[in-house]
Amino acid sequence: RDPIKQEQVDRQSVDKRTNKQNKQPNIDMKSIAIRNISRCSFHQHYLKRCASLRQFSTGQDNVERRVQKNKNHHQRSTQKGRPNRQEKTQQQTNSPVDYIHQNNFHNGRDANENQLSKSQSTLSKCCDIMTGLLKRRQSLPPPPSMDWIFSSPTLPDQLEREKEQWKTRIELYKDIVSLTQAIDLSVNANRLQASSGRDIRDVTDLLGNILLICSETPPKRLSLVDLPSTSQTCIKILSILEQLNLDVQNIHNFLSIRAANQEHDWELSSRLFCKQIDPDVNGLVPVDTNLGGDRFLEIGLYGLAMDLNNRVHDGVDVVEGVLNAVRDMCMVSPTDEEKYMIAAGSALGRAGHWKGCVDYISKTNNASELGQAFFAAMLNACYICEQYDVVLDLYNNMRYNFETGGGDWQWEGEYARCHPLCLDIILRTVGLGLMDKDENQGFSSKGATSLFHQITDDGGRISKQAIRGVLYACKNNADFEKALEVLEKLESYDQGGNCEWIVVDEDTCNFLCENQVPPSSSLTKEKVIDDDVIATVMDTCIAAGEYGLAIMTLRMTRSTAKNSSFNFDNCKDNSMLESLMNWQPQLCQKEALLNSTIMALTGLQCFQDARDLLSSAKDEHCFPTILNKMEAINMNISWNEAYRNMDRLLYAADCLKRSGHTISREEKYNLSLATALMLRCSINAGQVNAGLEVAKTVIATFNCRSATRSSVKEKMKSFFGFSDEDVGADDQFWLLSDELYAAKLSAYRVKYGVESALDVYFSSNDNTHTKTVSPKNSNEGWFNTVNLVLEMLIEKGDLERAFTYFERMHPADRGPGTYISIANAYKDLGRFDKIGKVYMDAKKAGLLSENLCLCAMEAIVRGNHQGKIKLLRSIVNDIADVKGVKPGKWIVDHYWTIKHCLGFHFARLLMWWNDPNETKSMEYRLAVQHMEYRKKQSLRIETDALMCIIKLAEDQKLDVNESSDPFHPPSRVFDSLIILSESQCHDKTNLLLEGLVYLLKTRSTLLGMRYLEYIETNQVTVDDKVSDLARSVANCVEGSSVMN
Repeated sequence: RDPIKQEQVDRQSVDKRTNKQNKQPNIDMKSIAIRNISRCSFHQHYLKRCASLRQFSTGQDNVERRVQKNKNHHQRSTQKGRPNRQEKTQQQTNSPVDYIHQNNFHNGRDANENQLSKSQSTLSKCCDIMTGLLKRRQSLPPPPSMDWIFSSPTLPDQLEREKEQWKTRIELYKDIVSLTQAIDLSVNANRLQASSGRDIRDVTDLLGNILLICSETPPKRLSLVDLPSTSQTCIKILSILEQLNLDVQNIHNFLSIRAANQEHDWELSSRLFCKQIDPDVNGLVPVDTNLGGDRFLEIGLYGLAMDLNNRVHDGVDVVEGVLNAVRDMCMVSPTDEEKYMIAAGSALGRAGHWKGCVDYISKTNNASELGQAFFAAMLNACYICEQYDVVLDLYNNMRYNFETGGGDWQWEGEYARCHPLCLDIILRTVGLGLMDKDENQGFSSKGATSLFHQITDDGGRISKQAIRGVLYACKNNADFEKALEVLEKLESYDQGGNCEWIVVDEDTCNFLCENQVPPSSSLTKEKVIDDDVIATVMDTCIAAGEYGLAIMTLRMTRSTAKNSSFNFDNCKDNSMLESLMNWQPQLCQKEALLNSTIMALTGLQCFQDARDLLSSAKDEHCFPTILNKMEAINMNISWNEAYRNMDRLLYAADCLKRSGHTISREEKYNLSLATALMLRCSINAGQVNAGLEVAKTVIATFNCRSATRSSVKEKMKSFFGFSDEDVGADDQFWLLSDELYAAKLSAYRVKYGVESALDVYFSSNDNTHTKTVSPKNSNEGWFNTVNLVLEMLIEKGDLERAFTYFERMHPADRGPGTYISIANAYKDLGRFDKIGKVYMDAKKAGLLSENLCLCAMEAIVRGNHQGKIKLLRSIVNDIADVKGVKPGKWIVDHYWTIKHCLGFHFARLLMWWNDPNETKSMEYRLAVQHMEYRKKQSLRIETDALMCIIKLAEDQKLDVNESSDPFHPPSRVFDSLIILSESQCHDKTNLLLEGLVYLLKTRSTLLGMRYLEYIETNQVTVDDKVSDLARSVANCVEGSSVMN
């Protein structure tokens, strides 16, 4: 049965008993507040709200007349010296968005007025009581906006924390129940009536305030007090309004629905909402379209969904019922269809009917007719239920199934395939899904960043959680380049750049089509880049192995600390940790940043810096345990040098930005040399991407500070494409010097490969062989660049192109390395005849080198030439003249290299060893002399010399007195074994075994013991066979299995 009609029947029986008794109703309350309290502003706010609704002209005229009447009454009261009852009470600063938590209805009339009738006296007393109750309400903090309705998991903890507040609210509600009973008795006894316009207003406000306090009272199912439920009190108030023939306003229904939802009285909530949207009952009045979890539209739809859930078992039927209500509301206000549909999706999501939404899309044939707003609502329902995989499935199906998508969506004058709310939900889902598990249906970083750029390029809106979703997708795929692109756009947004897109809250109202400019309350108050964003980008770089780039991301991103003690002047020539701490003062307080920094330093093998940062943080539990296993030294010295150059270059760029100084010609050239040095150091440290990112920042500063005013003629030529130079701004910077352009090609060679680096070079050069102009701001040529290009052509294997490039090179751009590279290329092809010409060109240019001479000598030996020895000696004479030594001395110094290139026969002939019987002895002595000389000079000893000593020792005569023979074979073999043990020779084990066998044959027990002691004391890593044979030599055991 209808509870309101039942309440009226019960009221009639009470009226009969009351008339017989004919007694004054008891209005004695616990708390009667001070009179003459000024009225609150809720009634005026509500009248303005009603006036803004789209009503018929007659209804709007009535509202305007009522507002004007209230203003006139206020003016008359002010002229008589009465207190101003329009003075607003102090609003709660931390109340929810809904105006219900901030305001209340008018609270009665002035007690000093002459009240002639009993009805007026009763109404005045009730208003005075309500004044006191409202004062008590104002002293309380706002109630939870959603927790009481949905019974969130945090509600028990909240009950425990706010126990005293709940007791106060329940005591206030007890007084409201008593006041409601008194008003009910007064109405039945005809002692409280609403005959005049002013009485109608005061009675309506009085009853509205009762409904307001009921909607803010903890539900009976949670408070467990012996009082009527708040929904029952609201039913009685609505019955009194009907009994007094007063209009039941939208706000009355909203407060009653809210109270019913808190009590989980879904049937009452559904009935009131359906009555509100029924045009036959309520007229053609549009429903309040404000979106939000505690607004009338979503609360009403939520109650309807929960009621349908109790009455039907199929989720599709629940969705169908809610959408039918949406259709009814759209009949009254078709232009608000998008808002109604989005609110329906939020209500279904909070009711947990995500599966019903999915089934409705798949089973209903006319799903596409509802448009993209319907699809966005269904996605939002699944997102609220945390069904992230389902959200991505629906989105992917929408992309490939036009019927499900519902056609294009008009967004700010343009058409897009997807509703703006869908895009934001998808990006949020990607991030939250990756936080729950490490993979997310293959939604790549490319797809996420594509959606991000689509939003920003179209001047759309995006939430901060969606931005995190994009960065998490990049982190999952280790796509540091995409992450840096997103970070660059966020920096431009935080610095107030010319960005048409904006970052808003996650409220659904911010993604509606009609909101061209979101309210200022929806915009994010703080900067978008925070420590979590920086840490995520750093983790992305770390996942890709770009540890240096992670450190430079921390260095180049502006500090997120508020009121930090940053001092720009203290940034020069600091250590790496000092520089990072200066740019990020809160590094040690932000756990995410700290962990990422420690991991990056560990990856760079800067263990000492990581330990120092760890000691500064004084929070050892949140750091990797790997530091405890590492030595406290910085093993990567090259990175420290690279960071020092990067930091100096960034400091110079910041100085230029701050000063606004226009860069001069000399400063540009010096800046290019510093950038080239930084790139070379980053390549040596294995962190080329970090160097290129720093160079990118320097280029941006260069372009900003190098801009000059151009004439009208130059602008016209540029507009019509007749510019004298077709060089971009970035290319102008790279062409400042030969060192810089060569460093750029070297960096591209390491990062992208040889072919890509060559494409960059030839695509920026009209001529296919070399640069035709000298570097800007310098008189130098392109020596480094063209030689690097020649080297890359040879490395690529494009030798014919390399030969053509070499022939067309300017003589000034050729160096000794140029001839060596082209000669080796000819040698690899077996074209030894060409090497002679290269040698003669180098000799004519005065660019001979030892490597070129050796290559030419090898070409003579392997070619078909007459008088090879004579030609070889001629080349030796040429290089000896260049080096300023005698030919014989040069041959002796390079004997082992000559032997390796030309072979023993030609090396013997060059040494004038014509007697074969003396050759081995002469070579053995030369090897011993080479070893002794190199040992004294602390130079590397040729492996061929050590091999010669071990292999030729058997052919040498043994002298009894070891000290008198500097060429004593066992002693020299022992020395060779010691040197070989520390070397990385590829045939190291075989040579060691062969030397130990010789010591065993000669019974050199003492030398064997010394060698065994050496490898054990110094913990030299040798093969097990070597150590076993060394023990045999020490024990002088012949016939060892190892020896055999």
